[in-house]
Amino acid sequence: MAVKAKVRGGAKLRAYLQQLERNSETARVARVGFLEGSTYPDGTPVAEIASIQEFGASIDHPGGTKYITDAVVGKRGAERIGTRFVGKSFQGETKTTAAHKIVIPPRPFFRTAIAKNKQAWADALAISMKRTGMDSATSLGRVAMLMVSDIQKSIIDWSDPPNAPSTIRKKGYNNPLEHTRTMLRAVDGEVK
Repeated sequence: MAVKAKVRGGAKLRAYLQQLERNSETARVARVGFLEGSTYPDGTPVAEIASIQEFGASIDHPGGTKYITDAVVGKRGAERIGTRFVGKSFQGETKTTAAHKIVIPPRPFFRTAIAKNKQAWADALAISMKRTGMDSATSLGRVAMLMVSDIQKSIIDWSDPPNAPSTIRKKGYNNPLEHTRTMLRAVDGEVK
């Protein structure tokens, strides 16, 4: 038996669905990370240094760096004999380093942030899309800022592998991904 039905109206539903469609097309992508134009004071792109930290690197250093070995004096007098690098203008007897390899271990802070937070980011996007009437620009913007915060937290919390003892002495603390905080501040997001 066939049932016949006649539906009236629907214009408001059609208009609402069309508005949701337009809202969902206000933006298509959120980019989060170390965006173009972000550099260290010497002009080095932050993305380059972040990539080296993320994946590690091996540098064949040609040697020739000047250094001295002297007593490091503390509150109680000479506490140890230390080696420190000196600039070209240093006056006095120096030694120079031989050719050597510098190994920077990988510290995958970015991949770790993604693995740890990707479901929360997806959930936040779904909630925001629902709350904003499918406004993708607003929703992607909100999630991009959440992503920025989570990546920055990963940079701050990263501790393994630790810095070399000489680096810890120089910095005064052991946070492998923080020194000038340039990389931390450079994490950014944009919506297009």
